[in-house]
Amino acid sequence: MDILEIYEQIMHNEAILRAIKTDDPCNRFLPLERPAMMRDITLRIMEIARSSTVLRSGNITSKLTKNSIAFESDAAHTNLVQALVKCALDSRYGWGVSPPNYDRTEIHEAIMIHDLPENETGDIPDNRNRDEVEKNKIEQAYLDKFLAKYSLAHHTHCWNIKKLLREMQDKSSIEGRILYTADKVAAIIMMLCYDKMGLNPRVSPTDDTLAKVNQIEIDLCHREPGGKILLSELWTVDFLYGREIVQYDDTGFFLSILVMMTLLVHGKWYDWREAQYLQ
Repeated sequence: MDILEIYEQIMHNEAILRAIKTDDPCNRFLPLERPAMMRDITLRIMEIARSSTVLRSGNITSKLTKNSIAFESDAAHTNLVQALVKCALDSRYGWGVSPPNYDRTEIHEAIMIHDLPENETGDIPDNRNRDEVEKNKIEQAYLDKFLAKYSLAHHTHCWNIKKLLREMQDKSSIEGRILYTADKVAAIIMMLCYDKMGLNPRVSPTDDTLAKVNQIEIDLCHREPGGKILLSELWTVDFLYGREIVQYDDTGFFLSILVMMTLLVHGKWYDWREAQYLQ
Protein backbone atom coordinates (compact mmCIF):
# COMPACT_ATOMS: atom_id res chain seq x y z
CA MET A 1 0.00 0.00 0.00
CA ASP A 2 1.13 3.56 -0.63
CA ILE A 3 1.17 6.19 2.10
CA LEU A 4 -2.33 7.48 1.32
CA GLU A 5 -3.83 4.01 1.57
CA ILE A 6 -2.01 3.36 4.86
CA TYR A 7 -3.19 6.73 6.17
CA GLU A 8 -6.78 6.02 5.17
CA GLN A 9 -6.74 2.64 6.93
CA ILE A 10 -5.29 4.14 10.10
CA MET A 11 -7.91 6.90 10.19
CA HIS A 12 -10.65 4.31 9.63
CA ASN A 13 -9.33 2.30 12.60
CA GLU A 14 -9.08 5.45 14.71
CA ALA A 15 -12.69 6.32 13.92
CA ILE A 16 -13.85 2.84 14.95
CA LEU A 17 -11.82 3.08 18.17
CA ARG A 18 -13.37 6.48 18.88
CA ALA A 19 -16.87 5.09 18.29
CA ILE A 20 -16.24 2.21 20.70
CA LYS A 21 -15.09 4.59 23.45
CA THR A 22 -17.71 7.29 22.92
CA ASP A 23 -21.24 7.79 21.64
CA ASP A 24 -19.92 9.33 18.42
CA PRO A 25 -20.71 7.44 15.21
CA CYS A 26 -17.38 6.62 13.56
CA ASN A 27 -18.22 8.64 10.43
CA ARG A 28 -18.27 11.81 12.56
CA PHE A 29 -14.59 11.38 13.35
CA LEU A 30 -13.32 10.91 9.81
CA PRO A 31 -11.39 13.94 8.47
CA LEU A 32 -13.33 16.27 6.19
CA GLU A 33 -10.45 16.45 3.71
CA ARG A 34 -9.52 13.63 1.36
CA PRO A 35 -6.17 11.83 1.96
CA ALA A 36 -4.27 13.65 -0.82
CA MET A 37 -5.38 17.02 0.54
CA MET A 38 -4.43 16.02 4.10
CA ARG A 39 -1.00 15.08 2.79
CA ASP A 40 -0.64 18.50 1.18
CA ILE A 41 -1.87 20.33 4.29
CA THR A 42 0.61 18.32 6.37
CA LEU A 43 3.46 19.16 3.99
CA ARG A 44 2.57 22.84 4.40
CA ILE A 45 2.58 22.45 8.20
CA MET A 46 5.94 20.67 8.03
CA GLU A 47 7.46 23.62 6.18
CA ILE A 48 6.11 26.05 8.79
CA ALA A 49 7.60 23.87 11.54
CA ARG A 50 10.93 23.70 9.69
CA SER A 51 11.05 27.50 9.48
CA SER A 52 11.36 27.47 13.29
CA THR A 53 14.88 26.10 12.86
CA VAL A 54 16.15 28.79 10.45
CA LEU A 55 18.50 31.23 12.17
CA ARG A 56 18.09 34.92 11.43
CA SER A 57 21.29 36.35 9.97
CA GLY A 58 21.73 38.95 12.71
CA ASN A 59 22.26 36.19 15.26
CA ILE A 60 25.15 34.87 13.18
CA THR A 61 26.63 38.25 12.23
CA SER A 62 26.66 39.41 15.85
CA LYS A 63 28.13 36.10 17.03
CA LEU A 64 25.21 35.53 19.40
CA THR A 65 25.36 31.83 18.59
CA LYS A 66 27.64 29.28 16.98
CA ASN A 67 24.74 26.96 16.24
CA SER A 68 23.93 26.25 12.61
CA ILE A 69 20.18 26.10 13.32
CA ALA A 70 17.71 27.70 15.70
CA PHE A 71 15.74 25.63 18.16
CA GLU A 72 12.03 26.25 18.64
CA SER A 73 11.16 29.28 20.75
CA ASP A 74 7.81 30.08 22.32
CA ALA A 75 7.11 32.44 19.42
CA ALA A 76 7.91 29.71 16.89
CA HIS A 77 5.55 27.37 18.74
CA THR A 78 2.84 30.04 18.67
CA ASN A 79 3.34 30.47 14.91
CA LEU A 80 2.88 26.72 14.42
CA VAL A 81 -0.26 26.67 16.57
CA GLN A 82 -1.62 29.59 14.53
CA ALA A 83 -1.05 27.65 11.31
CA LEU A 84 -2.68 24.49 12.67
CA VAL A 85 -5.74 26.34 13.93
CA LYS A 86 -6.13 28.25 10.67
CA CYS A 87 -5.99 25.01 8.67
CA ALA A 88 -8.47 23.34 11.02
CA LEU A 89 -10.92 26.26 10.83
CA ASP A 90 -10.57 26.55 7.06
CA SER A 91 -11.28 22.83 6.73
CA ARG A 92 -14.32 22.90 8.99
CA TYR A 93 -15.90 26.27 8.17
CA GLY A 94 -14.29 27.52 4.94
CA TRP A 95 -11.42 29.87 4.13
CA GLY A 96 -11.50 32.79 6.55
CA VAL A 97 -14.96 31.93 7.87
CA SER A 98 -15.38 32.35 11.62
CA PRO A 99 -16.78 29.58 13.85
CA PRO A 100 -20.01 30.07 15.81
CA ASN A 101 -18.79 31.90 18.92
CA TYR A 102 -15.69 33.96 18.02
CA ASP A 103 -14.37 35.88 15.07
CA ARG A 104 -11.07 34.90 13.50
CA THR A 105 -9.29 37.99 14.87
CA GLU A 106 -10.23 37.09 18.44
CA ILE A 107 -8.99 33.54 17.87
CA HIS A 108 -5.75 34.82 16.33
CA GLU A 109 -5.21 37.18 19.26
CA ALA A 110 -5.90 34.46 21.84
CA ILE A 111 -3.31 32.18 20.24
CA MET A 112 -0.79 35.00 19.90
CA ILE A 113 -0.87 35.79 23.63
CA HIS A 114 -1.56 32.35 25.14
CA ASP A 115 2.09 31.62 25.97
CA LEU A 116 3.23 35.17 26.74
CA PRO A 117 3.16 34.50 30.52
CA GLU A 118 6.14 32.24 29.83
CA ASN A 119 8.14 35.44 29.24
CA GLU A 120 8.26 35.47 33.04
CA THR A 121 8.02 31.80 34.01
CA GLY A 122 9.74 30.04 31.13
CA ASP A 123 8.19 27.01 29.43
CA ILE A 124 7.41 24.61 32.26
CA PRO A 125 7.27 21.05 30.89
CA ASP A 126 3.78 19.56 30.59
CA ASN A 127 4.93 16.27 32.12
CA ARG A 128 2.28 15.93 34.87
CA ASN A 129 4.83 17.14 37.40
CA ARG A 130 3.93 20.84 37.50
CA ASP A 131 1.60 22.75 39.82
CA GLU A 132 -1.29 23.47 37.45
CA VAL A 133 -3.19 25.63 39.98
CA GLU A 134 -0.20 27.90 40.57
CA LYS A 135 0.61 28.00 36.86
CA ASN A 136 -2.94 29.04 35.97
CA LYS A 137 -2.91 31.72 38.69
CA ILE A 138 0.31 33.25 37.34
CA GLU A 139 -0.91 33.12 33.75
CA GLN A 140 -4.25 34.73 34.58
CA ALA A 141 -2.59 37.61 36.42
CA TYR A 142 -0.20 38.19 33.53
CA LEU A 143 -2.95 38.11 30.89
CA ASP A 144 -5.17 40.46 32.91
CA LYS A 145 -2.34 43.02 32.92
CA PHE A 146 -1.60 42.44 29.25
CA LEU A 147 -5.20 42.79 28.08
CA ALA A 148 -5.61 45.95 30.17
CA LYS A 149 -3.22 47.62 27.70
CA TYR A 150 -5.72 47.31 24.84
CA SER A 151 -7.94 50.19 23.78
CA LEU A 152 -11.27 50.59 25.60
CA ALA A 153 -12.87 50.34 22.16
CA HIS A 154 -11.73 46.69 22.10
CA HIS A 155 -13.11 45.84 25.54
CA THR A 156 -15.65 43.34 24.18
CA HIS A 157 -12.99 41.60 22.10
CA CYS A 158 -10.67 41.38 25.12
CA TRP A 159 -13.48 39.86 27.17
CA ASN A 160 -14.04 37.29 24.40
CA ILE A 161 -10.31 36.54 24.23
CA LYS A 162 -10.17 35.89 27.99
CA LYS A 163 -13.26 33.71 27.70
CA LEU A 164 -11.76 31.72 24.82
CA LEU A 165 -8.50 31.16 26.70
CA ARG A 166 -10.50 29.92 29.68
CA GLU A 167 -12.41 27.56 27.39
CA MET A 168 -9.07 26.41 25.94
CA GLN A 169 -7.93 25.52 29.45
CA ASP A 170 -11.24 23.85 30.34
CA LYS A 171 -11.84 22.26 26.89
CA SER A 172 -15.39 23.53 27.26
CA SER A 173 -16.24 24.80 23.75
CA ILE A 174 -15.60 23.82 20.15
CA GLU A 175 -13.16 26.70 19.71
CA GLY A 176 -11.49 26.06 23.07
CA ARG A 177 -10.91 22.42 22.20
CA ILE A 178 -9.49 23.38 18.80
CA LEU A 179 -6.94 25.67 20.45
CA TYR A 180 -6.13 23.16 23.20
CA THR A 181 -5.61 20.26 20.80
CA ALA A 182 -3.60 22.34 18.33
CA ASP A 183 -1.32 23.47 21.16
CA LYS A 184 -0.66 19.86 22.20
CA VAL A 185 -0.21 18.40 18.73
CA ALA A 186 2.12 21.27 17.72
CA ALA A 187 4.68 20.03 20.26
CA ILE A 188 4.68 16.57 18.67
CA ILE A 189 4.89 18.00 15.16
CA MET A 190 8.01 19.95 16.12
CA MET A 191 9.65 16.81 17.46
CA LEU A 192 8.76 14.99 14.22
CA CYS A 193 10.29 17.89 12.30
CA TYR A 194 13.51 17.43 14.26
CA ASP A 195 13.32 13.68 13.51
CA LYS A 196 13.05 14.52 9.81
CA MET A 197 16.16 16.67 10.11
CA GLY A 198 18.05 13.77 11.72
CA LEU A 199 18.23 15.41 15.16
CA ASN A 200 15.94 12.80 16.79
CA PRO A 201 15.30 14.38 20.24
CA ARG A 202 15.47 11.57 22.81
CA VAL A 203 15.06 11.08 26.54
CA SER A 204 16.12 8.32 28.90
CA PRO A 205 13.19 6.26 30.27
CA THR A 206 14.60 6.89 33.75
CA ASP A 207 14.96 10.67 33.33
CA ASP A 208 13.59 12.65 36.29
CA THR A 209 11.29 14.62 33.97
CA LEU A 210 9.32 11.42 33.33
CA ALA A 211 8.78 10.65 37.01
CA LYS A 212 5.01 11.18 36.84
CA VAL A 213 4.54 9.48 33.46
CA ASN A 214 2.92 6.05 33.69
CA GLN A 215 5.48 3.29 33.16
CA ILE A 216 3.08 1.55 30.78
CA GLU A 217 3.29 4.55 28.44
CA ILE A 218 7.08 4.58 28.59
CA ASP A 219 7.26 0.85 27.91
CA LEU A 220 5.17 1.21 24.75
CA CYS A 221 7.89 3.28 23.13
CA HIS A 222 10.58 1.82 20.89
CA ARG A 223 14.05 1.91 22.44
CA GLU A 224 16.62 3.70 20.30
CA PRO A 225 20.30 2.65 20.37
CA GLY A 226 21.49 3.42 23.89
CA GLY A 227 18.06 2.73 25.37
CA LYS A 228 16.54 6.17 24.91
CA ILE A 229 13.10 6.87 23.42
CA LEU A 230 12.07 9.48 20.87
CA LEU A 231 10.10 12.38 22.29
CA SER A 232 7.94 12.34 19.17
CA GLU A 233 6.76 8.83 20.06
CA LEU A 234 6.48 9.40 23.82
CA TRP A 235 4.32 12.47 23.28
CA THR A 236 2.22 10.62 20.71
CA VAL A 237 1.60 7.91 23.31
CA ASP A 238 0.43 10.65 25.69
CA PHE A 239 -1.78 12.22 23.00
CA LEU A 240 -3.47 8.98 21.94
CA TYR A 241 -3.32 6.75 25.01
CA GLY A 242 -1.91 8.29 28.20
CA ARG A 243 -4.10 11.34 28.72
CA GLU A 244 -6.09 10.62 25.54
CA ILE A 245 -5.87 14.24 24.42
CA VAL A 246 -7.24 13.02 21.09
CA GLN A 247 -10.69 12.89 22.71
CA TYR A 248 -10.85 16.70 22.40
CA ASP A 249 -10.16 16.58 18.65
CA ASP A 250 -13.81 16.80 17.62
CA THR A 251 -13.35 16.11 13.91
CA GLY A 252 -10.09 14.17 13.88
CA PHE A 253 -8.31 16.94 11.96
CA PHE A 254 -5.30 17.21 14.26
CA LEU A 255 -5.02 13.44 14.56
CA SER A 256 -4.96 13.22 10.78
CA ILE A 257 -2.06 15.70 10.65
CA LEU A 258 -0.21 13.69 13.30
CA VAL A 259 -0.77 10.38 11.48
CA MET A 260 0.20 11.79 8.10
CA MET A 261 3.33 13.50 9.39
CA THR A 262 4.45 10.36 11.24
CA LEU A 263 4.06 8.39 8.01
CA LEU A 264 5.92 11.04 6.01
CA VAL A 265 8.78 11.20 8.50
CA HIS A 266 9.12 7.60 9.70
CA GLY A 267 7.38 5.70 6.91
CA LYS A 268 5.13 3.73 9.26
CA TRP A 269 2.62 3.98 12.09
CA TYR A 270 3.22 2.67 15.60
CA ASP A 271 2.88 -1.06 16.36
CA TRP A 272 1.51 -0.34 19.84
CA ARG A 273 -1.32 1.72 18.36
CA GLU A 274 -2.08 -0.90 15.72
CA ALA A 275 -2.35 -3.46 18.55
CA GLN A 276 -4.89 -1.24 20.33
CA TYR A 277 -7.19 -1.38 17.31
CA LEU A 278 -7.48 -5.15 17.82
CA GLN A 279 -8.36 -5.10 21.52
